[in-house]
Parts: sequence; C-alpha cells; structure tokens
Amino acid sequence: MEDSGTISIHLSKLNDVSVVDVRGKKCVVIPIEENGIYISPKGTIVLSYFMSKMFEEKYGNTHVLKRKLTKEEYKNSTAEERKRTPDGGYFSPYRGMSANNASQPAQAPRPTYSNNNSGAVGDLPF
Repeated sequence: MEDSGTISIHLSKLNDVSVVDVRGKKCVVIPIEENGIYISPKGTIVLSYFMSKMFEEKYGNTHVLKRKLTKEEYKNSTAEERKRTPDGGYFSPYRGMSANNASQPAQAPRPTYSNNNSGAVGDLPF
C-alpha cells in the first residue's frame, strides 16, 4: 500500500443526516447516537471507520471505508446485516509520491459544541 493518499467520506450515507441553513450558512447535521459518534470528555468528536482492501481497484480507489459499528450495533446485528453495511467512502493512494515529499495537512481547529439539548442555535461558533 502507498504511504499516503486521499480518503473520501460520504457523509450522506450516515443515518438521518441532513443539510440545513443556520444563520445563512449551510450546515451538515449528523445525529450523534444514530451514527455511533463518540464525544470524549475533552470535546473530541470521533466517527470511526474501518478500511479494507477492495478485490479490484475501481476509479483509482483501492480500499473501501465502512462505519465501525458500536458494540451494541454489532451485538444486535446478524453477520449478513453487518456485511450489508453501506460503503461510507473510499481510499485512493497517491501515485508516485512518497511520504517525504507529501504536503503536511493543516492542524484542524478544536471543535465547538453545546450539550444543552435545548435545540437553540444561539451558542453556535458563527
């Protein structure tokens, strides 16, 4: 496998995801529990995927991404249901590029969220 590449995540394949306008900005709304999203005590928001090699390359993609099921989802599903988990994205390696000359990704900003459950949008970061 190549040292670096591109990962495309298809957010529209998550459960009950929607795009809404909030204060004039288009926002992606992803339900937390329905999608196995974990929020750490420090505020890190994690959506886990696993990656497996495809039998044959398709459109330059060599690996498929699937959302990692929570322990409860795994326990309550059959092997056939787990196999039918929709593809959540793909990995495509950079061709002819080594890790030494690949550009370094920018540091992501610390996420901001509110857990007041009021449904109000007054405490959004924009």
